[in-house]
Amino acid sequence: MTIEDAVSITRAHLETQFPKACSCGREFRSLREYLVGTSHVGEPVSYDKELAGFTRRALVGTMSFATCQCGSTMVLGSKGMPRLTLLRLMAWGFGETARRHITFSALLAEVRDRIDAQVLAEPPAPERPFASERPG
Repeated sequence: MTIEDAVSITRAHLETQFPKACSCGREFRSLREYLVGTSHVGEPVSYDKELAGFTRRALVGTMSFATCQCGSTMVLGSKGMPRLTLLRLMAWGFGETARRHITFSALLAEVRDRIDAQVLAEPPAPERPFASERPG
């Protein structure tokens, strides 16, 4: 696996988490809208980075926190990702951090930054009305 593979797999999973609503009622229809309308809080966190995480039946996952413009904290994460995929990403991450002598959080931040750059470099999708606004 390469970092490009990790970015592609992670981005595809993150995009399944939209639309996403903040507790203030603001709805983010896409990953792009989310990135434009929120600010990252710290580095992403892997709650399974210890090897013991591989032996647990239920993995906690990896999460990236952001703040909505209203001040509420929102999260995107690995919840719902197939276990085998998550384990493959974790194994790649352990190898990559050892090879590059960086922390797991730094690697996760790099993956997140690459996803952000890809998404924000693409032209915005055309506005689509909500289902209730579409002509019958």
